Amino acid sequence: MMMSVTRSLSPRERAALDALLAADFGGAPELRSQAESVLASNDGMVVDLVVDRALPTATVVHRVPVQAVVDGADYDGGLILYVEEGRLSGLEYWWVTEDKPDDFPPASAVGRPVVAG
Repeated sequence: MMMSVTRSLSPRERAALDALLAADFGGAPELRSQAESVLASNDGMVVDLVVDRALPTATVVHRVPVQAVVDGADYDGGLILYVEEGRLSGLEYWWVTEDKPDDFPPASAVGRPVVAG
């Protein structure tokens, strides 16, 4: 069995996660606690998140509890946060520009988080 290598979030990934978790929704406090030590297990525009299993799980109603629009000079699209079994599981940046972005958007391009209803 191959173990996946984990890494710290990049500054832009961290800013995107923090922006999404700034919203108030059921389970947000537990997810914020998980985010303090979260790691990533891959690179790209869809980042798998690895959470310490000893931390409390969150009770969330939706697998995607929050998302945000991305709108900036070179960035256009959105951010999506995924939660599975009460744990942060993924962070995705999708775009509508012709060319794939080189990195997650800067915090200045991330709009107000929208909570799933």
